Amino acid sequence: AYVWQFLTDKDRIVRDRLEQALLEKVPDWDVAFGTVSLDLSGTARLSDVTLRLRDREGSLVHVPELVATLDRDLLTRSQMLRIERITLHEPTVWVSRDAAGSWNWQSLTPPPESDAACPEINIVRGTIVVHSARTDQLPETEFSCRSVDGRLVPSGHRRYAVRIVTDVD
Repeated sequence: AYVWQFLTDKDRIVRDRLEQALLEKVPDWDVAFGTVSLDLSGTARLSDVTLRLRDREGSLVHVPELVATLDRDLLTRSQMLRIERITLHEPTVWVSRDAAGSWNWQSLTPPPESDAACPEINIVRGTIVVHSARTDQLPETEFSCRSVDGRLVPSGHRRYAVRIVTDVD
C-alpha cells in the first residue's frame, strides 16, 4: 500500500519535500518553480526555477529546466531527499553592482553548514549578465557571458573542482 501511494503521489511528495527543505535551510530566499515530475529512476525535473531577491525587483537566477538525480532508495524508504547530481539547463544569472559597490547577491544568506555530501553540478548553455552602475571612477558597464558550460565536482567537504567554458560579449 505504501509503495502504491508513493508511486501515485511521487510528484507532490517531491514538491512538498523541496519546499520544506528550502523553508528550513534558506528561509529568506524567494525560490519558485513550476512543475515537478519524478520518474521511476529517481530523476526529478523542475521547470521554471527562479531565485529572486526579496528586497529588489527582478530575478537573480532563472533556470528553465533543472534535473536532479536523487537517491531513489532513500526517497522511497523514508521520503527524504538526497540530491546526487544537478543539471541546470540554460540558466540565466543576473549579477549587478550598484553605485555604492554592493552586489545584488550579497543580501542572500548562505545555506547553513552541513555534513551532507554536495552534489555534482552541471551547467548547460547558461548565460551570466553582469551590470555595474556608474560611479565617480567608472562608467556604467554591462557584459554577458554566453554559452556557459560547466561542471562542478565535489572535491572535499563543501569544496568543488570547477571547470567552466564560456564566450564573453
